[in-house]
Amino acid sequence: MTINVTMEVVGIKDALAKLNRIDKKLRMQITKDFREVMQPVVEEAQSRLPFGAPLSGMDRKWTTKSGYQILPWSGADDTVTASVSGKKVREFAGFQQNLGTFYARYKGPTAVLFDMTGRKTPKTDAGKRFANNMNAKHGPASRVLWPAWQAAGDKVVDQVRELVNRVISDPRL
Repeated sequence: MTINVTMEVVGIKDALAKLNRIDKKLRMQITKDFREVMQPVVEEAQSRLPFGAPLSGMDRKWTTKSGYQILPWSGADDTVTASVSGKKVREFAGFQQNLGTFYARYKGPTAVLFDMTGRKTPKTDAGKRFANNMNAKHGPASRVLWPAWQAAGDKVVDQVRELVNRVISDPRL
């Protein structure tokens, strides 16, 4: 039996913004606490990062049309971090941006190339071969963060809930 739990917290960004004006040290402590809570997910995600080039051709030089050199593979620059966003929610053309407050991010020069290749159907034959080879060797798209969350996320949900309740119930707000 599987139980799906969703948590929606309203007002946490406002509470953090107010807290930042009142007590910056406490606001920074919340960010540190969140990073500590998310450590199992971050460690699991980092364990999923390839040590070498995911496919043999990724050791070769590849420059995009704009001139950005995306390859050869340099996975040493790829990192997984957890953080807190205080950006205000914005609406543009009917879409809202910056909704998330707590997040984990996989970043680096080749992060998206490794993690999300094959999510959409490539337009060229070479792109299709690349996506098929990546899927065959490393599994379907979202190879790092989503599987890490599935493996370690249950450990985090209750602790994040406690952290959010502590922020919201702070009498200084």
